[in-house]
Amino acid sequence: MRKLLMLSTALVPMALALPALASGPDCADVPRAQWMTEDALRAKLQGMGYEVREIDREGNCYEVEGRDANGFEVEAYVDPVSGAVVPGEDD
Repeated sequence: MRKLLMLSTALVPMALALPALASGPDCADVPRAQWMTEDALRAKLQGMGYEVREIDREGNCYEVEGRDANGFEVEAYVDPVSGAVVPGEDD
């Protein structure tokens, strides 16, 4: 009985954390034909002072890696239509 209690005590916090782990970036489901091109997104971000190293597609969002205008490493999810940064897994 004691082992069962210890096991359930250990599993409850993990079960409560699962929804947070499953939540990804929050971008609208928009057809790819309406997405901003990667070149256009790169130009927009560079115009804001970002150094863009990599742009990938992550679900319904772009995932961007690089440095911000202050030189700090950034990894952000970006709305593919507006180019706005959206909350993601780490937010």
